[in-house]
Amino acid sequence: MVGAGTVSSIDDVWKELNRCFNCNFPMGGAPKELPKVGDELPLEIRTAGQKLLNFPVKVTQIERTANDINIEFTTLPGHVDGERWTTLILFGPRG
Repeated sequence: MVGAGTVSSIDDVWKELNRCFNCNFPMGGAPKELPKVGDELPLEIRTAGQKLLNFPVKVTQIERTANDINIEFTTLPGHVDGERWTTLILFGPRG
């Protein structure tokens, strides 16, 4: 298991995301398995059992190269920021 702040390879990060996606993406509605392109995720934030904010998204890209991993989401209706916004999460070397 790769911990926060640990220097690791892209292979290690990929294995960890596949091992337990929601362990590394801690939002309500995140699946245990790495999502696939086209999956809709009913992401949300809860506190004390109360749903505070909705963050539904659709996975639009998952790309892994030798040097990085990028996962792209598009917001869906009901998202706190509105729909059709794009968020990119990039794992890779800092430069």
